Amino acid sequence: MALERSGVNIQTYNDSFCVSHLLRDYQKKISGDSGVVIGTVDPWLEAMLLENGARDLMTLEYGWLTLDHPRLDTLTPYAFAERYLDGDTEYFDFGATFSSVEHSGLGRYGDPLNPYGDLEAAVQVWCMIKPGGLFFLGVPGQSTSDSYLRWNAARVYGPDRLKHLAANWDVLEVPDCLPDIHVELVLQKPME
Repeated sequence: MALERSGVNIQTYNDSFCVSHLLRDYQKKISGDSGVVIGTVDPWLEAMLLENGARDLMTLEYGWLTLDHPRLDTLTPYAFAERYLDGDTEYFDFGATFSSVEHSGLGRYGDPLNPYGDLEAAVQVWCMIKPGGLFFLGVPGQSTSDSYLRWNAARVYGPDRLKHLAANWDVLEVPDCLPDIHVELVLQKPME
């Protein structure tokens, strides 16, 4: 994290600085809390969350990962679902994902084909988060165009599908970092 603080971009999306500033703005809300990260190849988002005080993190990824850090754990979505059905999981205080949900259901990363996989992934995160918990969601997006699919790479979100992705969440913030490249949202699960 010292690299990122010194101005070096620590990931390939070219907007880690936006994510970094966003997480700093919400540092008091995640500090000391437990979170879930949806999808990763390189754990740069996990590093930023830990830097901002997250107590521990669970990363859910279709491929098997080994992250050698005492405050990180990983599971496949299937293993997590088994634990959930067995009653062996607890709710997370917050969730985060960047450039992952848009791939859900396209089969690119070993996931089953499902045209609504992204929407189901967002609903699954909603079910994992405590009432009042935050969800940091970053996906490719365009502010003025329709959504489209780059088979089987990813979905790109226009305003209409983005509304479906954020359904049931309260939208706290949509920072204007890199418009028409990625859309980043800060969502909150309503108190029940």
